Amino acid sequence: MMKARFVLMFLLLAIWGCSGEKTLWSGTCSGQPCRLMLVKEPGAATAYTFSQLQIGELPPVPLNVQTTDQNGMPYSDSLFTGTETRFAGNRPAYLNNPAEHAPAASMLYLDPSKYNAQAYDTYSRFFLGQWADVRQRIKDAPISLPPIGGTVHGTRAEFTRLFHGTFEGADHFFMVTPDGVITLLEGKSPEKASGIPKRTSLASKVEMPGAVIRIADSVGFSPARLRSFRDDHDKSLENYFRLVYTP
Repeated sequence: MMKARFVLMFLLLAIWGCSGEKTLWSGTCSGQPCRLMLVKEPGAATAYTFSQLQIGELPPVPLNVQTTDQNGMPYSDSLFTGTETRFAGNRPAYLNNPAEHAPAASMLYLDPSKYNAQAYDTYSRFFLGQWADVRQRIKDAPISLPPIGGTVHGTRAEFTRLFHGTFEGADHFFMVTPDGVITLLEGKSPEKASGIPKRTSLASKVEMPGAVIRIADSVGFSPARLRSFRDDHDKSLENYFRLVYTP
């Protein structure tokens, strides 16, 4: 009986250690109490940790791979045409190389199905007005708290370009995310992709100004092969970017 109790206590402690919340900062935002939390959720192999802010009774906003750009600001504002978008006064510039600085500034995407216009406005005012100061106050955060260069009332997936085609006899697609990162993945969609990016001769990121994608050689990915990859509007990469082959 004692052994069984010990095993049960061990399992409960293990479960508790893999999930939960910790307050990193609390204060007032737009006249309402707000709290920045460190959230730990259990995963298949390990716990997934991210920060999350909640103002009053509004739905909380997680800062994770679904709501932020991991490699900097968007390569073009035209991505957000027709969408409620706001930029910080000291808006960070787009950088061609993802490794040029850390942490990278990001847009914050607020899904309209979760955040109405009032919620978007409240959170946008906080992240573009108070967030920089809050980040400075938290010196010992166990994870990176990205600087926010703007807010978008939309989902990040809406502004990700996908070009589907065939490579090595299987379905593949090129994915160009708002932060300009170019990835080739096997599968029919991001949800069904293998998850392991394929090596290509294309640059790792869109070069600005000019929306240039540099390509090291034309053997593996010739202009004709790249044209065979099409998006849902039957357009190829060259309809949106300037493809430059370099010797």
